[in-house]
Amino acid sequence: MVDQREAPAGSDPVEGPELHREQPGTEYLSADQKVIHPYALKKGMNSDALSALGCTVQSVRIARFDAEGKPIKPWEGPALLRPLLDTAGNPCGFEQILSESIRKNPDDKPNDKFATKCAKVAGTFTPIGFDIEDLPKLEGRLIVCAGLADGYRLHEATELPVACGLGEAIIPGNIALIHEMNPGLRLIAAVDNDKAGIRAGKRAGTSWTCPQSAKDWSDVYQSADAEAVLAEFQSGMTAPEPPEGQPRPLPDDMPPVLPLDPDNLPTALRSFVCDVADRQQCPPDYVAVAALVAISGVLGNKIKIRPKQNDDWSITPNLWGAMIGGPSAMKSPAMKAALSPVYAIERENQEVFETELAEYKAEAELAEIQGKAAKDKAKHEVKKGNQNAAMDALRASIQEPEKPTRPRIIVNDSTVAKLGELLNENPSGLLLVRDEIAGWLAQMRGEDGQADRAFYLECFDGCGQYIFDRIGRGTLLITSTTLAIIGGIQPSKIAPLIRGAVRGSDDDGLIQRFQLAVFPDRIKAWHWSDRPPNKLAYSTYAQAFRKFSEMEADETPRQFSPGAQEMFIEWMKEIQTKARSGELHPVMESHLMKMPKTVAALALIFELVDGTGDQVGEVATGKALDFADYLQSHAERLYSVATHGAVTGARLMIDRRDKLSDPFTLREVQRKAWAGLTEKAQIRDTLDLLLDYGHLREIECLPSVAGGRPSIQYRWIREG
Repeated sequence: MVDQREAPAGSDPVEGPELHREQPGTEYLSADQKVIHPYALKKGMNSDALSALGCTVQSVRIARFDAEGKPIKPWEGPALLRPLLDTAGNPCGFEQILSESIRKNPDDKPNDKFATKCAKVAGTFTPIGFDIEDLPKLEGRLIVCAGLADGYRLHEATELPVACGLGEAIIPGNIALIHEMNPGLRLIAAVDNDKAGIRAGKRAGTSWTCPQSAKDWSDVYQSADAEAVLAEFQSGMTAPEPPEGQPRPLPDDMPPVLPLDPDNLPTALRSFVCDVADRQQCPPDYVAVAALVAISGVLGNKIKIRPKQNDDWSITPNLWGAMIGGPSAMKSPAMKAALSPVYAIERENQEVFETELAEYKAEAELAEIQGKAAKDKAKHEVKKGNQNAAMDALRASIQEPEKPTRPRIIVNDSTVAKLGELLNENPSGLLLVRDEIAGWLAQMRGEDGQADRAFYLECFDGCGQYIFDRIGRGTLLITSTTLAIIGGIQPSKIAPLIRGAVRGSDDDGLIQRFQLAVFPDRIKAWHWSDRPPNKLAYSTYAQAFRKFSEMEADETPRQFSPGAQEMFIEWMKEIQTKARSGELHPVMESHLMKMPKTVAALALIFELVDGTGDQVGEVATGKALDFADYLQSHAERLYSVATHGAVTGARLMIDRRDKLSDPFTLREVQRKAWAGLTEKAQIRDTLDLLLDYGHLREIECLPSVAGGRPSIQYRWIREG
């Protein structure tokens, strides 16, 4: 992207070929008539051809600044300068391409292309393959593009004249100016294959094309040759967009989700889930997911599954789940009901522990008394010179009893170091329960939480180990990192994390590990319900927890039956093809790539709850695969949270459009400080959505004679 900064206030218009020698912030040290530059070498562009375009190489020094605006060491190095002309042939400045990407200010994105500060960018270009004075009488076709390397390769491949501007957003305006000068010329917009390029092509008002195998035309050449550029130029040709029509309805706030099918749950869970959901009038999804995660936490790593017949790939069936909904969606009551058998086991374990602790204290007192008596006897024997008798007396003393540890299943709030100790004491695994996991997630977003984040990421697989080395605490080896997680969270609280994952800033796979994240529709119909709980349903449900709690570790992993194995293989082929197709957002690809563990774990749990447990059969596997389809629909809704704000913002702007100027700017919207439209990124997302659905038209305003960057304004497209 080209840096198009506004000219400093009070700067005078600059004309003529020496424009580049008068730019504030850049000092030109020397010139080289031979166009040899790292960028040109990297792109394979001929020196003589660049010289013919008026390009030169200058050694430059560019000012840079710290966060407080104070000058720091400037950047020095060679810059490739290409001239920009308007349709009348007037020189309007230069694009300078550096030998590396730099930041002028700490908050800037790294960039290697800058328009000189007083340059006119809109309505200007570098003519390739034609003289600017011949523009009014040119016949045939002319390509309008952005980027020196792209223009160079397009001319080389097509042998057509090229008007090469700066930035995709400039292309529609350049096409309009050239068409005004020469209405008979057939213009073609050649754009990048990205969001900005596609939008420029659609707005060009003429035929347009983009590469299919790479982002831009230069990349196509470098990965193949000029013939590939020509082939993709022709195959990518798209007819002009039709004239503006009626604004289209905005998309739904969130994509639909599949409802929970109780038949996809194990029989031992089904009646209980339906009973709780009916009495509490909450989505059954919350009860089901909390129940499955709770079972996985109790089961832990006591038994595993090998999804392949010969490979040693083993899966620990610990699951991570999240119940997403508003503050009154009944998430907490549903989770409390689902976890009730676990709490009952915890209470029994506490009672046993207290009995064992009392016994230990008594034994410890006795050991202390008998140890003291043994020491006294040993002293007596030593005084008599009987060393062997003294040793026998000490050996006969009762050894210190082993202090009991409290069996744990549930943890709520713990440092990772303490959690590691608890995992060592409970090696089959633990269940982390948070009524609201927003606080837990927030702890790991800053730099101070990165070590905790890394530990929890390791706990998802449930079959590794982790070592903490701390100066104060020394070395702590955690031999088993098996952790299941369940909690509730509000959409507004999880949205920042989703946006971070979608945009890449927090894309380490943490959110994708919440494979059992459900975001059901809110129950709108309410009825009075006052009946006793289904005791038989609860008893059957609780027995599953009791069975897994008392289960001894089984070193023999379970495998699929022959029929179930074929079902899993077919599903794996489908999900891997879908995840690797390149058609999905990377965050969804990552989510799908983690689903094999989820499906295998669910199939194992379903079999252990309802079946014999010797092999994972077709019934359990079929239910797990159907449940995976259900979970995938909820994942799609979950990741839509990142764009949900744009839909909400768009509706708000439509409702309040009379409060905006006509046309208006992004800055004007920001000054209104409307809810959800206070940050530039939020407003850009909203404006992009309104543009895509035909509610707005983008207007590019040329800068003043002093130069600077073009401004973007927006005008409403009225219905009717």
